[in-house]
Amino acid sequence: MQRSLASLICLGLAGLSAAATKIDWSFETSYYNKYVWRGVNLANEGVLQPSLTGSWNGWTVNFWGNYELTDENTYYGTSTGKNRITEWDSTLSRSFDFEGGTANVGITHFDFPNTGGASTTELFAIFTFKQSFSPYISVAYDIDETDGFYAKFGGNYGVPCALVKGANWNLGAWVGYGSEKFNNFWYNNNESGMADYGLEAKMSYDFTPNTFGTVHLQYTGLLNDDHLSGLGNRSNFVFGLGFGARF
Repeated sequence: MQRSLASLICLGLAGLSAAATKIDWSFETSYYNKYVWRGVNLANEGVLQPSLTGSWNGWTVNFWGNYELTDENTYYGTSTGKNRITEWDSTLSRSFDFEGGTANVGITHFDFPNTGGASTTELFAIFTFKQSFSPYISVAYDIDETDGFYAKFGGNYGVPCALVKGANWNLGAWVGYGSEKFNNFWYNNNESGMADYGLEAKMSYDFTPNTFGTVHLQYTGLLNDDHLSGLGNRSNFVFGLGFGARF
């Protein structure tokens, strides 16, 4: 029996509706030998960093945490930082395509449980351009604690892994720039200028259609001798291993 045009249209709309309401989720947890953020060594020993991401029609929500595995850090009000979540970030963003690339705008709320640190919030925008090495410009403005901005200029380039069939490397490099207030808050340097730099390589491999692993190598450091003057760990090599699933 042939179906009527109206019934076929209804079936098509139902399929579109189901697709439009589907949220794609992924979970990944990674081990890193240390935690470095914008050139600042926040934990010089091993950490776990779990991440949960949901995507729907250009919208993305992400929850990310930092869990310290050693007693290398001692925080206000605690005898040790070992086996404690010391950071929890919640991000909501929206991506848009434009003629020359993709824009991603959003907001991140940073919480620092078990540390005595005040929470804060950043607005951000990332513009990635359609070139072979995917250059990008990222700008974040802290509307709470820092009341300053941080800009990042970099690029990424994807290449197949020659040693592991089906694996791919993402090679990247960046430099960061901070405003006077940002640099004063994070680096104790009351002047605007270059902030940090980084070189990184991240390999990803799909074990199954729904599971994957990553290897992350990064070398990063501060670009100004007056940033955190007198403190050690001004440049760092970071190594990470991750495992994740899509559902």
